[in-house]
Amino acid sequence: MQLRNRMLVQRPEIRTAQAQVEAAREKVQLARREWIPDPAISVQGQRYNDTQHLTSELNTGISFSIPWGNYGKYSAGSKEAQSNLAAAQAELDRVQKESLGLLRDQLQKIETTHHHAELFQEEILSQAEKAFAASRSAYESGTGEFSDWLTAQRVLRDTQATALNHLTDHEIAIAELEGIAGAEIRPSPPKTKKSK
Repeated sequence: MQLRNRMLVQRPEIRTAQAQVEAAREKVQLARREWIPDPAISVQGQRYNDTQHLTSELNTGISFSIPWGNYGKYSAGSKEAQSNLAAAQAELDRVQKESLGLLRDQLQKIETTHHHAELFQEEILSQAEKAFAASRSAYESGTGEFSDWLTAQRVLRDTQATALNHLTDHEIAIAELEGIAGAEIRPSPPKTKKSK
């Protein structure tokens, strides 16, 4: 649950979609404000060449925009802003669901690779080591064939390589989870200082 919440906060795709929702909300507010008349005050001064006064004539005015006169324009702008907000919210929901699906799949992959790594480390590898030791003892005592000993050695090495591959797959799955979550899952090892 903590990883899920962390991903919903830090995943870049989700953060981008959230920013788009916020921008769409602001546009809806702006479209609503367009319906409010804006007063404007103007002051103009004119000076004629032959006068000694600073200004010869002073004009002042107050004007108001009347948005209700152009209902279609402002109504369309408001509807467009609302539909853009709905689209941004739908995109955010889609991205969140997609991210949760990726998280679920990746956690399942980690569980599977962990199970395979444990299985090889605890059971299969120990059986291959026992078989190798038995074939070596048999060869050294003269009751076993050299080819059986070489085969057991090859099987042991193949099993060790497969066990390492499963461990690697598990570590890769954890690294992929960090990419999906948009955050570091395990702390990185401390950096060591170089000796001179």
